[in-house]
Amino acid sequence: MQQPLWVHRDRAGKQTILQVIESNMQQPRTVIVSVATSGMRVDVLNWIASLKRTGEDKFVVVCLDAVLYADLQNAGHGAHVFLVPATWMHYAQLESPEMAAFASTVIVHQLLHLDISVLYASPEIVWLQERAREHMRALIDVRWDHTHAVFQQDGIDHHQVSDALFLMRPTHSMRTYLARVIGLQERALKSPHMRLTHKQAMNQALSLIDLNMRTSKIVLLDVVHFPNKAAYFDMRLPAQLNFTPYLVHANQLGGGAERLQVLREHGLWFAEGA
Repeated sequence: MQQPLWVHRDRAGKQTILQVIESNMQQPRTVIVSVATSGMRVDVLNWIASLKRTGEDKFVVVCLDAVLYADLQNAGHGAHVFLVPATWMHYAQLESPEMAAFASTVIVHQLLHLDISVLYASPEIVWLQERAREHMRALIDVRWDHTHAVFQQDGIDHHQVSDALFLMRPTHSMRTYLARVIGLQERALKSPHMRLTHKQAMNQALSLIDLNMRTSKIVLLDVVHFPNKAAYFDMRLPAQLNFTPYLVHANQLGGGAERLQVLREHGLWFAEGA
């Protein structure tokens, strides 16, 4: 199993990272984390603004480049950010969202080795209601010895997990699972014939875990409280029930001005002036 990589870091760099993590820790030893490049700056600022609206003031954004790190420092978020160490950077081309998603797996894997539960939320997540973290935590705590992670669904048929939102305990099973995901990603990157998205790698590695609803270590979030794009924008499930979900994964909405317009039209834009 892959071991933490920061044993190769200098002590000062490691300490800075640990200080940011410890100062943003929730109990029981849980950190809300996102991972992004400077190309995702606008989404990150909306992620932060929407999260703060729900009463959450402890979170960490791991920056994959110095430009985003400087921007977030200048925006007053210095206590919540750190620049990813060079020894964590498995992937040379981090400009694309897909490569950033690949890198997020490596980063979450590192954090699990600190005996931290990680609530990972993609920068495309928009937070809407208070207590999303507590709700996800309760789903783990109700079967503490048996539930190791909760995932947002991809689709609505309980067959696939999303790579955009999950809460994961630092168990041997989950560290092994993410090591498998990393292995699949790295093999795909080295092979000109193997095309594998990050979400596909997450689901392929999950196929080795028992997914029986009564015995599985994995729980899926319902699509009304934690909707993906299909449930929120296409099927409009929360709107049909006159219900505001905890959050929404606002992905595949186009880019730039088009994306911003859609978010505003649906009341999902909270970072005015970004």
